[in-house]
Amino acid sequence: MQVEPLAIELCQRRLAGAKSTPLINGPETLEQGMALQQACIVCMKAAGYRQIGWKCAMPPQDKWVFGPLYDAETFQGEGEIDARIIPERGIARIEPELIFTLKTDLPARGTPWSQAEVDAAIGEAHMAIELIGTRFEDPSQCVFPAMLADGVSNQGLVIGPRVDLAAALAARTLQIQIEGAADAVLSYDGQHPSGLPTEPLAWFANFLNTHGRGLQAGEKIITGTYAGVLEVPLHRSLRMAYAGLGEMAFRFSPRQDG
Repeated sequence: MQVEPLAIELCQRRLAGAKSTPLINGPETLEQGMALQQACIVCMKAAGYRQIGWKCAMPPQDKWVFGPLYDAETFQGEGEIDARIIPERGIARIEPELIFTLKTDLPARGTPWSQAEVDAAIGEAHMAIELIGTRFEDPSQCVFPAMLADGVSNQGLVIGPRVDLAAALAARTLQIQIEGAADAVLSYDGQHPSGLPTEPLAWFANFLNTHGRGLQAGEKIITGTYAGVLEVPLHRSLRMAYAGLGEMAFRFSPRQDG
C-alpha cells in the first residue's frame, strides 16, 4: 500500500465534498487503515484543517472505531446553528450524541487508564450531533480498513449547549425529541450503545496507550449515538431536546461545493 497518494486522494475528496469508488490498492488490515488515517490527518492539516478531537466507539472484536474531527467541519454558536453539509439523497443524516472535552492529558504510560481516571480527566460536556457521510459512493463495497482510513463515516459535527457534567457522565439513556423535521414531534427513547457514554473514551485512551500515543487536554470526543442514524430535512429550523439536559436549534444547508 502506497500511503501518500491514497491519503491525498481521500483528502481531496473530503475537501471537495466528493464521493468516488473504493480505493485501488487500499488498506487491507486495521493497521494499514490506521496508518492511512494518520496520513490523512497530516494531509488535512496541510490544507488548513485543524484536528480538534475524535469520534470513537466500542468496536466489535474485528474492528477499531475512531476517526478525527476537524475545526472547519464543526459548527457551534448561539441561537440557531447553520451547518453546511454534503447531503445524502437530499437529506441530512445525523446522530444525536454527547461530546466530552478533556481538561487534562491522558498520555501514553506503562499502565492502563481506569474508567475513573478517564472520567476525572473530562472538564465539560455538551450536546452534539455527528454529521454522517463518507467519501465513497457505495460504502458497502469498501473493506472496513478503508472506512477506518476515511474516518468511519464522519463528515462533521454540530456542538450544542453545555450540559451538566455529572448528568452527562451518567447518561445511559436520553429521552430525545426533535421538532421541525416532520408534522409531529419525533420522540426517541435514546440509549447509549455502550451503557455509560464515557466507556468508549476509556477504551480509546487505552487503545492509544498500547500504541504509544495519548490524548491531550482540550480535545473533544464523541462516543456513540443515542438513537442510531436519523434522517432530517434540509433548509428547516429544527430543535432537539435531551430531557433534563438541554436543547439546541439548528438547520442544515448544502455546502457550496457539494
